[in-house]
Amino acid sequence: MTVSQSSARAELLCDIIRVLQQEDHELCILHGYTEYPEVISSDVDAISGEPEAIPHIIAKRKIARLVQVLQHEATAFYYVFAQSDGKQFAFLDLDVSMDYRRNGRVFFKGEEFLKARQAFKFFQVPAPELEFAYYMVKKVAKGELDSQQAQRLSELYREAPTPCQTQLSRFFPETESQLIADAAQNQDWALVNNQMQHLRQAMLGKVRRNSLLNVCQYWLGELRRLLNRILQPTGVMVVVLGADGAGKSTVIEQVREHLSPAFRRTQYVHLRPRLGIAETDNNSPVVDPHGQLPRSGLTSILKLIYFLLDYGVGYVVKIYSLLVKSTFVVFDRYYHDLLVDPKRYRYGGPIWLARLIGKVIPKPDLWILLDAPAEVLQSRKQEVTFDETVRQREAYIELIQHLPNSHIVNAALPIEQVVSETEQLILSFMQNRTSKRLGIKNPLV
Repeated sequence: MTVSQSSARAELLCDIIRVLQQEDHELCILHGYTEYPEVISSDVDAISGEPEAIPHIIAKRKIARLVQVLQHEATAFYYVFAQSDGKQFAFLDLDVSMDYRRNGRVFFKGEEFLKARQAFKFFQVPAPELEFAYYMVKKVAKGELDSQQAQRLSELYREAPTPCQTQLSRFFPETESQLIADAAQNQDWALVNNQMQHLRQAMLGKVRRNSLLNVCQYWLGELRRLLNRILQPTGVMVVVLGADGAGKSTVIEQVREHLSPAFRRTQYVHLRPRLGIAETDNNSPVVDPHGQLPRSGLTSILKLIYFLLDYGVGYVVKIYSLLVKSTFVVFDRYYHDLLVDPKRYRYGGPIWLARLIGKVIPKPDLWILLDAPAEVLQSRKQEVTFDETVRQREAYIELIQHLPNSHIVNAALPIEQVVSETEQLILSFMQNRTSKRLGIKNPLV
């Protein structure tokens, strides 16, 4: 992350906190805040009395783009905000919940934190014993505790040892509670780490499910959340098209890197899903795209049927599951390349059949065509003749004009501008989609 991006994240956090305070929205940042706003090393964890109101407040004040929302618990939302200086984007991830819950249990109510908030710099933080207890429960539930986290727990314990011990007794039996208290007091967490699995079981046994009704309500909320994630995936599928020399590989590489903070993961795909075949297979550069003779008509039709199965079943099995998992999926070329350049794919069958199958191939969220004059494309690559480059460019433009959610980016510009414009298109799509799902009007900033 560049210095300017760190500065932009700091400014963005300050703006969001300021606006929420002006709207009398109760917010308590839970941990990791000691170096805020100058250093924000990960997402910002917070408790809110009304997490779902935050996007509407930010949209009303137009201080940032909300490009992503991941609901990871029934009462917890992971908001990704983006802000641009015109050249690059800075992202801020706000993980805000109404309470803290796991494994069918509600460990903390948000009111506990909000009522006992303390001022720290320009925002509010928990009382030391509550931060200690929350952080301890979270680490035990996840089964991991590194040295930096352990040091922070000891610091919090020393601020309020007796209240911290009282909090520990809520979640752990007496023996385990004393083990943790001793570790915090002596700053020696080796035994805790060695017994992490036992501590987790002891904690879950101590904090039992209150009633069958509460359990049903908990898991019904989780079921609704999971169904919503499946029906409305938070990932994005983008297809990048363009003739040889348009710079597809370079643009895709940089866009994936720059936009990765808005997703759980990113995935590059060349041409087709390749169901059951690793992406590294058959993905070497093509240096002579027209060097082989076309297949026969029958073989070409069989190839189309194979493509139809690969794209159709592959989308359902591989691609859609990635989108549900909040993945940024970027295709370098797609089926529709065959319609522009059948010789490249050795297609010798009827073009009307290829077009017909193209109509039922799963479509991406966005089509992006990198276009440049034939002279520019030829100056970068001469894998086909100049006349063929002219023809392909015209065919791509004709194709893209008939595809939904399609855009043309001037690939003759400096690469930084091409990447920036491509990122703007993707984030604008994400912002509009998120706003539509949340019922936010006039979201653009």
